[in-house]
Amino acid sequence: VAVTVSDSLPALTTSLQHRQAAVRRSAAEALSMMGPAAKETAPALAKLLTDENDAVRRNAAFALAAIEPDASTVLSELIDALHDSDAEVRKNSAIAIGALGLAAKDAAPALIERLKDDDTEVRRCAGESLQEIDPDAAVKNNAM
Repeated sequence: VAVTVSDSLPALTTSLQHRQAAVRRSAAEALSMMGPAAKETAPALAKLLTDENDAVRRNAAFALAAIEPDASTVLSELIDALHDSDAEVRKNSAIAIGALGLAAKDAAPALIERLKDDDTEVRRCAGESLQEIDPDAAVKNNAM
């Protein structure tokens, strides 16, 4: 019996709300591997960007980059996640914003702010994402 991606989405979406962080983290990771086929889970993943567990937030941001959701469903949460205390959450959120492309142009000011982040990888990813969503702003802010 073959199981399709769409067959597993309901169970994985429910698992994003599980009481155990390891289950939430693993569900987000599994969704990231499904890529755009898991796009409908974007709102549930976006809610995890404020999870109490760092690893859950990291995987949720990573998954949002991989599933290529519509910017309107996740951009606000991703911008907020750029201020997370965990550098990997900030990095993954910057990557996810860049994956949204020009539709995420409203995130340019937040990415410009991350160009001054303490973490080198966050700065690099913010610069690369800024180039994707607002090339003019990237040039003006030396994000090349």
